[in-house]
Amino acid sequence: MVDEVDRTILKMLLENSRVPYTRIAERVGMSEPAIKKRVERLVREGIIESFTLKVDPWKLGKNLVALVFINASPGKHRSVAETISKIEEVTEVNIVTGQFDMMAKIVCDDPRHFEKTIQKIGSIPEVLKTESFVVIEHLEGNRFMGL
Repeated sequence: MVDEVDRTILKMLLENSRVPYTRIAERVGMSEPAIKKRVERLVREGIIESFTLKVDPWKLGKNLVALVFINASPGKHRSVAETISKIEEVTEVNIVTGQFDMMAKIVCDDPRHFEKTIQKIGSIPEVLKTESFVVIEHLEGNRFMGL
């Protein structure tokens, strides 16, 4: 069960995953070892999945980010999504409801690289259709998920 102390820990780690446990301990009025144990429990229980690094693709020369919506053969959504997720340019794949079966986010160097990536996705036999939308600007949403 997640209590208010856990929620504060999660908020602070979501804001900065490198925040020292001493700072969290000061904020919640507990010892650093107690915070460490709580974080370890949150990891063990799968509430914290990972401590990740977020990179700005544009600053790495990845000048084209796109959302690719995909339709796949009936009953093949999961396997197609798994195949697509292994393509180097794909940063995430979501199986969705609505007009399309899934959405992939891709990062590419330029339009030619983008075209080759779309061809890779389209060459998967169970992919029936793709429709792409180039990202003009990305705005960060609420990381706190209602904590």
